[in-house]
Amino acid sequence: MPSDNKYILSQDVVNAIHQYYANNTNKDRQDKSTSSNDQLVNILRRQLDEKDQQINKFQKLLDQQQQLNLSSQKLLENQKSEQNIKSNTVQSRENDSKGDSNDSDTNISKQNEKPSNETRENFWKRLFR
Repeated sequence: MPSDNKYILSQDVVNAIHQYYANNTNKDRQDKSTSSNDQLVNILRRQLDEKDQQINKFQKLLDQQQQLNLSSQKLLENQKSEQNIKSNTVQSRENDSKGDSNDSDTNISKQNEKPSNETRENFWKRLFR
């Protein structure tokens, strides 16, 4: 009630005013903290989504790398087997040519030998039968 342009407030009214402002301040703080928590949760969700995408990309890249390694390993094995086949073919040709030269030497030496006495006799016996 005004007296000389002043308000006189009872203790009950003063307590009610303090409670009102204390409750409103707590509500504002709760609203602000809830708002900041929601923002933080949204930011963390976006980051998790990004990380999931990165993990998926890396898994795909890893799969591709493994496939490339496998195919290059197969190619190397094929090249080695081809080289082994070629070297075996070359060696067998060399052995064949060595064998042929040895056989021809043997044949020539047999031709140059004079027939034995038995062979001569057999020849004459067959001739005059």
